[in-house]
Amino acid sequence: MLDVGFELFALLPRLLQEVASTHPNLKLRIEDVVTDLIAPRVRSGLCDLGVGTFASDEDGLEIQRVLRDQLMVFAPEGHAVCAKAEVAWSALADQPIITLTRESNIRLLTEVGFESAGVPLRPSLEVHQINTALSLVEREAGLAILPTYAFTGLNGRKISARPLVEPSIARDVAIITARERTPSPATLAVRTMLRKVLRDMIPVVG
Repeated sequence: MLDVGFELFALLPRLLQEVASTHPNLKLRIEDVVTDLIAPRVRSGLCDLGVGTFASDEDGLEIQRVLRDQLMVFAPEGHAVCAKAEVAWSALADQPIITLTRESNIRLLTEVGFESAGVPLRPSLEVHQINTALSLVEREAGLAILPTYAFTGLNGRKISARPLVEPSIARDVAIITARERTPSPATLAVRTMLRKVLRDMIPVVG
């Protein structure tokens, strides 16, 4: 049994498919917790590895950066805000905005983006999960500010997405293991699969 702390929940189905097809005898236990809890669990040994966005100075952790994750605006297909390849934060003034709640560090970065552009943030809706935000966008309830990895939840939905600029806000998606423990063969195998899944499912933007 391998314990994995997971922030990027939308990647789970693809990861589980990869594990089932290549290592059918390997069982995963997924700790679907918020980012702040993943690093302590990996450090203490409660989780064998973790996936998410972490501070670069986390003590006792081996951090493998996989890709850069940029904040984007997700809008109903054909929405005027997506007419350009990139969208300035200032272009979101007076638009109905869907954000994640303050429990997510994505919300903090969203607030930084609006503040840097001199635009007040007054969310029309606040939700806990990325898939909920995408469902609301699809029903034209507003525009959602989400990270690039939200692409993994589109699954054919009639939604367009554009990178947000002026400022561009990005963070590293990484896989972490405990520095003082030698990774097991199962941990190494799953880490390799995670890198592949992340790179296959999340587009490069910017």
